[in-house]
Amino acid sequence: MKLLFAVSLLIVFMIVAIRYIYRTRILHRGLRESESRYRAVIQQSAEAIFLICLQSKHVIEANDTFMQLTGYGPDDLPGLTLYDFVDHARKDVDDKIRGILSGGKRFLGERRYLTKDGRRVLMEVNVHVITSGGVDVMCVVARDVTARRKADGELMRYQDELRALASRFALAEEGERRRIAVGLHDTTLQTAAAVQIQLARLKARLPAGDEQAILAEARALVDNIIRETRTLVFELSPPALYESGLVAAIAWLAERFHETTGETCHVRLPDEELGLGREIKVVLYQALCELLANARKHAPGETVDVALRKINGRVSLTVTDSGPGFDPESLGPYSTHEGGLGLFNIRERLDMMGGCIRFRCKKGGGTIIELEVPARLEPASGVADRAEA
Repeated sequence: MKLLFAVSLLIVFMIVAIRYIYRTRILHRGLRESESRYRAVIQQSAEAIFLICLQSKHVIEANDTFMQLTGYGPDDLPGLTLYDFVDHARKDVDDKIRGILSGGKRFLGERRYLTKDGRRVLMEVNVHVITSGGVDVMCVVARDVTARRKADGELMRYQDELRALASRFALAEEGERRRIAVGLHDTTLQTAAAVQIQLARLKARLPAGDEQAILAEARALVDNIIRETRTLVFELSPPALYESGLVAAIAWLAERFHETTGETCHVRLPDEELGLGREIKVVLYQALCELLANARKHAPGETVDVALRKINGRVSLTVTDSGPGFDPESLGPYSTHEGGLGLFNIRERLDMMGGCIRFRCKKGGGTIIELEVPARLEPASGVADRAEA
């Protein structure tokens, strides 16, 4: 009986042992397959992934992408340290490691790596601390962003060139408007004035009668031509902007705004001209025309205040109206005023000149728009900045 019990117990033990061994083998096989899949994913990753020993700073393990980017092969890894390929001062590297150890995980941003053949590549780096083989190591995931940064730089250069070209086009357009305006003033207006003088002489010689009536109609037509041409000249290119300066041009524009709309436009201007360059004068004057057009459209019958001042080497032009106001967020980055320079174009021109446009308004509470630019432009703006006389 005891022998039978012992045999039964032995059989049960053997069954349990076999099951344990089988399950252990299955578990080990699963672990090996899982590790194999993990390594396959790491090796096929487009990012450079490598492990760094925290004590010695040696590379423990690295995927193929790391070796392709840096040029180091498997035989180079045993003696390769972090200081060999990170193109930053040793102290900077050590400071970053201390920060990682204190936080456990850290996005380092863009870092320079040095390849085996001496090339510099720009990498976007993430680091976190993991345990491998019972030891804490740094797991680094780095992506090569050299081409992207180069493309970004090219894009910014093209944008700067386009902005400079747009500025030159705008100034060329203003120059052509100025040329046409001067031509109308020096030819059409002068000719019309001469005709008016001759008609006045003729009137003095003609007897009263139908001829005088016809002559009066002709003189009225010539008066209308002179008036309309003079208005066209001022709208094309106000002489005050070039002959006197921005201060005089704003004063004239405010009077013109009141004459054409019947609305009051108060101005607060410096006592003398500010000595601004041509581009600054043109941009601020065109922007003011746009803002007054917007005020007339969206705040009819309301008072408009215009203030120009120069503080600490910068010029500020502020336009305030007491209209219904609006939500600045509703403008969007590409909103424009039909037929005018447009708020988007104003923003672009000011931005290119190192200036800005600011909105202070709320629905139902009026609008304050401030334009600010440097009083003098740097030569890099692409336009000669000669001060007005």
